[in-house]
Amino acid sequence: MKARATQRLKAEGLWPGDGCHVWGGPGWCVYLDTPEEVRQKIAYVETNPLKEGRPRQRWSFVKPFRGGGGTA
Repeated sequence: MKARATQRLKAEGLWPGDGCHVWGGPGWCVYLDTPEEVRQKIAYVETNPLKEGRPRQRWSFVKPFRGGGGTA
């Protein structure tokens, strides 16, 4: 997924530049089991740049989460 996202960002001219480490490393798997867990993670991602004194990030390809109909 990271590779495809990187390719897409580069193709659309949105990649911040060579040598920039956008992805945090090998990472780990996190499963979100409820819509509330998804909303909590979205809130974290949306507010984190603000905590660092950076502007809110807006991406044209990111759509609002309207989930809640899972099969958990």
